[in-house]
Amino acid sequence: MAKGEFSIQGRIAGLNAWRAALMLGGLLVHGSVLSEHLRLFEGMAWISAAFRMGAFFAISGMLAALVMTRRRPIDWFGKQSVRVGVPALFGILALSPIIAAIMRGAIDPAQAAGIALFDWHHLWFLFALLLYQPIAYLLFTRIDRRRSARLLRWLCVQGQTRVLTVMSAVSLVLTGMALKATFDFAPEAHWSMLLQLGSIIGYMPLYFLGFLLGLSRAFRVAMLGTVAVPITILALAAAAALLCFIAEPVAGNDWDGTMRWLLSVVCPPAAAALILRSALTTRQVPPVMDRLCAASFTIYMLHYPVLVAINAAVRPWGVNPYLQYAAAVSFTAVFCYALHFRLVARSPALSLLLNGRLPEVRRIAVATA
Repeated sequence: MAKGEFSIQGRIAGLNAWRAALMLGGLLVHGSVLSEHLRLFEGMAWISAAFRMGAFFAISGMLAALVMTRRRPIDWFGKQSVRVGVPALFGILALSPIIAAIMRGAIDPAQAAGIALFDWHHLWFLFALLLYQPIAYLLFTRIDRRRSARLLRWLCVQGQTRVLTVMSAVSLVLTGMALKATFDFAPEAHWSMLLQLGSIIGYMPLYFLGFLLGLSRAFRVAMLGTVAVPITILALAAAAALLCFIAEPVAGNDWDGTMRWLLSVVCPPAAAALILRSALTTRQVPPVMDRLCAASFTIYMLHYPVLVAINAAVRPWGVNPYLQYAAAVSFTAVFCYALHFRLVARSPALSLLLNGRLPEVRRIAVATA
């Protein structure tokens, strides 16, 4: 281990780059919405469940800890509440009805009746952050520093294998409890939305793993210093998933939901360890990646309604589903990227609604008050 490895000074470009890349991966997962159900699209959903959002939340938790150690925690909390809360409300109040209207016009009326007017769709992760952030703020400001130091030393002693295993087990239990509560107590008409509560509750340990990693270099070295264990976990999970993926059509078993659930709780801690290791050792990224990072929030906010509209319009034509998928994803990425720099970045109102950014004049006034 090189001296100073995993120390954090200044801006870590890799954290922002990976966070943007994981967010933009949603285009690949959602590109088949309203398209023909195919095994390839199902496999992509499995792969995404294995690492994408879990690693995203781990990076978000680490960034929360890093910012609070460098600035006033209340400033971070206030800014993040606006940055996340405004797009979340805009998405559910404005974008969701548009998505619902397009979907209702594109599918069978019997199925359309189950589409809610106000649903968080692809934006459920914003509501997860709104839950995690106040807890992180209270932990940072209320827990005695000596107690947190003792906890981090104890975790270092436990070692990478034990911590990753416990993280998966806790996520498994929390996700299972959330799903059971949804099925037991929520009306069936609301299941499609409320099932995301399993992800919101289940990914919470990943956010706070990242949070603790942001607080302690020693813990980062203990968790990220070696790659053998995380790679072994992911390799075994990939082998099991591939076996089920191949065997399911032959055996006639419906493993889709179960396998996605297992992958979403077993793999993310190990995947997050590898991605965080990569992020912390990446100090520079190409300029094009910086521009993608700048546009990533806009792209993610708008990509789902654009994909829904494209696939709904093309659906009656009987286009090859793979060609339709490639065209929809490509057009959506380019369109939303251009829209960000041509319109959103230049409009204070749209920057606030889609990116949660306060107008520049107001920020300067607050800073100089």
